[in-house]
Amino acid sequence: MPIVTVSYVMDFESNMRALQENEYARFQDPRNVWWDLIARRRPTATKRELLAWFLSTAELFDQGQGGNFRFQDPIMLETEFTVKTAGAGLRIRRQQLEDIDANGVDGGEGLRAAAKYATDMGAMFGYWPQLKVAELLKAGESGTGYDSVPFFSASHPLDGGAGQTGTYSNLLIGAGYRIDSGVTLDQAAINLAAVYKAIRGIKMPNGHQVRMLRPAGILVGPSMFPRVAQLLDAKFYGAQAAGGAGSADFTGYVARMGYGKVTEGPELVESEYDTSYYVIVEQLGSSELGPMVYIDREPFSTRYYTGRGGGNGVDAILDRSDELEWHSSGRNVAGYGHPYLLIKVKAS
Repeated sequence: MPIVTVSYVMDFESNMRALQENEYARFQDPRNVWWDLIARRRPTATKRELLAWFLSTAELFDQGQGGNFRFQDPIMLETEFTVKTAGAGLRIRRQQLEDIDANGVDGGEGLRAAAKYATDMGAMFGYWPQLKVAELLKAGESGTGYDSVPFFSASHPLDGGAGQTGTYSNLLIGAGYRIDSGVTLDQAAINLAAVYKAIRGIKMPNGHQVRMLRPAGILVGPSMFPRVAQLLDAKFYGAQAAGGAGSADFTGYVARMGYGKVTEGPELVESEYDTSYYVIVEQLGSSELGPMVYIDREPFSTRYYTGRGGGNGVDAILDRSDELEWHSSGRNVAGYGHPYLLIKVKAS
C-alpha cells in the first residue's frame, strides 16, 4: 500500500508534530495471547511435514490356564502438513529518505514510515500463529482432521479411522451444557459437571478402557468471559447445586473438576460465542501433537532492498523507479491435531 502524503505550506504560526501510534502493541499483551494453550509449535526443515504415531491399543486378556494368546496388530496413524508462505512488503520513494521534512529532519518522513512498518510487522510476526489457530477453531465443524471427519464432531472413530471400536464426541450440543448468562450460576455449575462427565467417558482406541482425560481450562469469547470468570470464582451456589434449600459453600467445586482457568479469545466475537465455548483437555506431556499444531519452516524476517546494492536484477528495477523496498515473509502452516484434546460446547 503506498504512503499517502499531504501537501501543505508551513508558516511561522504553524507546526507539524509527528505522532507514533502503536495499535499492534496490544497483540503482544499476555492477556490477549492464548494460541499456545491449544497448539504445539513444531520446527521443520522440509516443505512437507509427515507426522506418524502408533495408537495405544495394548490390552491384557484372561488366558484361563495359560497359553491362549490373543495377538494384536499395531495401528499407525499419520497426518501431513504442507507449509505455505505468508508475507507483505513496504515501498517508499527514495526522496522520502533523502529530503528534509517539515520538522527539518533529513529523511524524516521515510524514516518514520520505515520505523512504523518495522514495529507493526514485528508485532504481526508474533500474532500470526494465533490468527491462524483462531481461523481453524472457527472452521472446526467443517475442517477435516486426520480421521477424515470434521475436527469438531460427535462421531470421531476411536481407532482414528478404521471405525472398528466405536466413536467419541468432541462436540457437545444442548441446553444441558450451557454456562452463559442464560442460566443461573448454580445451573451453570451443574452443566459444567455434565461436560466433565462427557470428557471423562471418552475411551481409548481399543474401545474398552477410558482415556482418563480431564479438563484443564475453558476458552471463551469476550461476551462470555465475565460470566465464566464469575462462575469459576464463585464460592457459593444456590439451591440446585447445593442439593437443597438455600445456598452452600462450594469453594473449589468447579476447580476440582479441572476448570481452574478461563482464557479469553479476543477473536471469538461472532454471535455464536454468546453461548459457545471450548474446553481445553489436560495433556501432561502425553501428546507431541496436541489439539492443534503450528509447523514453523522459516521464521518471519524482513529484507531491505535499496536499489543500489550491486547490479542484480532487483536492484536495477528499484534504481530505475527510484524506490526502496522492505520484504517480510515466513513459511509455516497451522493444522488440526488430536480432537479428543479440545472440546467444543454449544447450546444448539
